[in-house]
Amino acid sequence: KKWLIFYHHQIDAKIRITGKNGNFMLGEDLVFKPSNATGKYTAKGICPFGSAMYVTPLSGAPRANDIVTGEKSGALGALDKVYYNERENSRAY
Repeated sequence: KKWLIFYHHQIDAKIRITGKNGNFMLGEDLVFKPSNATGKYTAKGICPFGSAMYVTPLSGAPRANDIVTGEKSGALGALDKVYYNERENSRAY
């Protein structure tokens, strides 16, 4: 099963999770390894690409090939692709 995650909260990013194993729990903290980014699963959604998860970033920037783990549920998924990450694409003015 594939998920598209919209990563938002002042910094916007769009990432895709594939190979999901288990069910992430609403409100749980997520850890992305090996980038050490963290986030909180805040809402479910539907988008043209299928199921979506809304994640509020807490620290760091997730990277392609990270494994995302739900701290409470133990659910796992592979971060397949980072489509956009405002934190990395923005310019200092």
